[in-house]
Amino acid sequence: LTFNAAANGTYYVSYNTNCGTCGTASSCGTTTVITNTGTSGGGGGCVGGANNSCATADPFCTGTAYNYCNSTGVASAGTYGCLISTPNPMWMYLNIQTSGNIDILMQQFTTGGTPIDVDFALYGPYSSLAAACPITGSTPQVDCSFSASATETGNIVGAVAGQYYMLLITNYNGSAGYIQFSQSGGSG
Repeated sequence: LTFNAAANGTYYVSYNTNCGTCGTASSCGTTTVITNTGTSGGGGGCVGGANNSCATADPFCTGTAYNYCNSTGVASAGTYGCLISTPNPMWMYLNIQTSGNIDILMQQFTTGGTPIDVDFALYGPYSSLAAACPITGSTPQVDCSFSASATETGNIVGAVAGQYYMLLITNYNGSAGYIQFSQSGGSG
């Protein structure tokens, strides 16, 4: 898929893969890619960047692949479980629509496309978005990783429809760039 934006703004591009008769084919899938033509992210820009706390979390739909601006210049909130440090945080929330396991692939890059460290913590389940915040350093985690890897996979096992989960992703490196994340597996 190649897309060249004609002007600055946010564009939503949907496409179907292996579709045939989409309503009944088990191999049918639809993905929405969200991008912005600004200069703050890789490969044509990114969206987001203002979701630096649990209270300002943005929604994450599992059928969507994101190219999200990472955070820079935001102080660490301290230790959150396995995350010894939480500099430049980005918060997302998931409202589970279909019960099942969910695997989330996360990768972080500089604006020039160089892979950089990405760390994350997953919290939940919660009965509502309001019940999810505040999250503190002692809030139990569903999954967490604090490593030097530029690629991470978060796992939610046995998510139930109607539940909410919070995803904290950090930019330990501090370089401006973008985070790509999407559901990579599971039936939820």
